[in-house]
Amino acid sequence: MSDRLDIPVLLRDGPQRRPSRKPWERVEHAWPGVTGIPANGWYLATTTWRQILKAATEVGRDIGPWLALTPNLAINELVSRISPLHAYLRLKKVETTVSGAAGRCLFVNAIHRHGTERSARSAFGYHLGMTMAQWACAGMMGLGPTQHIEAGGPNDHPGFLDASLPLPDLWGSHPVGPLPWLIEAKAHRCIGLPALREGMEQLRGGSALMHGQPHMQVLCGTSLPALQSWEEDRLFMTVDTMHVPGGPTRPGRTTPFPRTWLAAVPKRTSQRTMTRCSLPRSRRCWSTVPLHAEWWRTCASSPSVPPAGRVSTVVLAPFLASKRTKEPSSSVNVSSKTLPQPNSNCAAD
Repeated sequence: MSDRLDIPVLLRDGPQRRPSRKPWERVEHAWPGVTGIPANGWYLATTTWRQILKAATEVGRDIGPWLALTPNLAINELVSRISPLHAYLRLKKVETTVSGAAGRCLFVNAIHRHGTERSARSAFGYHLGMTMAQWACAGMMGLGPTQHIEAGGPNDHPGFLDASLPLPDLWGSHPVGPLPWLIEAKAHRCIGLPALREGMEQLRGGSALMHGQPHMQVLCGTSLPALQSWEEDRLFMTVDTMHVPGGPTRPGRTTPFPRTWLAAVPKRTSQRTMTRCSLPRSRRCWSTVPLHAEWWRTCASSPSVPPAGRVSTVVLAPFLASKRTKEPSSSVNVSSKTLPQPNSNCAAD
């Protein structure tokens, strides 16, 4: 029996709200036979189950060297990538008006709906999202081999190795262009803007490390059906592509702020630095301490910092750039209101 199947795919130029219910009913065009990104719109991409499994085994790294060096371990790892797809997905016949379509689509099965806890569904979502991103980018749009971003980005920037930064999942180069692609994979039940916005933040984090090099941002969203409609709603994909032109990076900002830095900066901060206390996570809070720029430069380079002031400091650019004629004070009085006490009401980060 043939293993051909159809996957509805929506191409867009940026994240948008979740399509209305049963969007696949509006699909009228088959996937065009082009190498690259087709025009925006709904397409019915006809593929095979073998192509889906192939994408699962190839996403993020080249399996060849591992098979040659450690064949037994490599085969076990391949089984771990393929088995969730066999366990939780099924093929089901559907009606379609697209010429040449297979007439079958992917659905979740009863094991996924009734025999799987939430943590296992989350793990399956990760595997499925990465697999479908590889299938859409490499299998349908002609992207070359993909690499996990944690193995190093397109320009070998050390920031791509920092697990604390918001970064995309994959990257690869397209033979037509060629431009590097930064790829973020998401798979959720009834995927919508909240999950896609999170993916966009990760893509922007990767773009901040590209140093003005032109590239593509590709956000691949795989939508799983709602629990109450798991028998009727099929899997579909949204692929949001954004071209980032080349250009100089912003002065003084070549990498994204680390997660330990403050995300939102108050407006009136020209004479303040934001400090975070070195306390247990449950007792941490953000506070502001008025400091002079020259004093901060002196104390930041000194290893002899009092225990109460041993904090990670974020210095704002306007404050550092300002020049003061007034002599800095010899000491800074950090009051008890500045650092959290054991019984203080501090907001956990």
